[in-house]
Amino acid sequence: MSERIDETSNSEETNDDVPYYLPGAPQPSREPGRVSRFLENLLRRRGSLVPVTRPRRRD
Repeated sequence: MSERIDETSNSEETNDDVPYYLPGAPQPSREPGRVSRFLENLLRRRGSLVPVTRPRRRD
């Protein structure tokens, strides 16, 4: 049988080397509420939602 090589087992890259994909995201911390505050600020609605209106189609 052929031996299957696990690519992750020989990797020299650790989790500390992986860059965060979301700029401005808080680094892992023991401070309670830090991530939730970040998400609230990120997802905060800016003003009211405006319904999309499209012109009526003339048949």
